Formats: sequence, C-alpha cells, structure tokens
Amino acid sequence: MTFAGILALQSMVYGQRYTDSQDSLKNVQLEQVVVSATRAGKNTPMTYTDISQPEIKKNNAARNIPILLQNIPSLVSYGEDGTGAGYSYMRIRGVDASRINVTLNGMPL
Repeated sequence: MTFAGILALQSMVYGQRYTDSQDSLKNVQLEQVVVSATRAGKNTPMTYTDISQPEIKKNNAARNIPILLQNIPSLVSYGEDGTGAGYSYMRIRGVDASRINVTLNGMPL
C-alpha cells in the first residue's frame, strides 16, 4: 500500500513600494557640551588609602585589585575559588563593589 499526496499552501506576501530616498550629509551646530570632574583633596573629610608602587610590587602575587587591597582596614576581599585567582570581590564597611570607587592617579578603574 502506498500513499501519495499533494499539500498545497497559500500565503500572502506584503511589501512596500521601493522609494529612492537619499540621505543628506549636513553639518549641524549643537549646543555646548561641558565636561567637568571632581577629585577629593587632601583635606576632604573622607577616608582613603594610598598604596605606593613598592607595596604593589611587594604584593605582586595578588594579580587583581580586591586581593591586593585585602590588608586595608575595614576591607574584606574574597574570590569565587577561595584562592584569589579568577573572579574576586570586595566590600568596604559592608558596602559592595558596585558602590566603591577605585581610582588610579585620579582616574576611575
């Protein structure tokens, strides 16, 4: 016994007529954009810690910032694997890493 059949499908196709529009390149005068920044000075009433280059070289085994900073008071650093390699995180006084500003020569990392 064999079965042979034909399946007929009907579909509609919709489209838009092609229009030949050309983009024009033109100069536009924009309003002034002001970029400013602030940096904490030495007399700013906040705690901060400077780490010198010799200290960083001495602790070179720490290849990421949270593990390098683990000896700073009130800072807790930890890694996903427990060794400090791979993904690592830090908290300062209970504040998580998404709210901590780490800068290098005043520039955020």
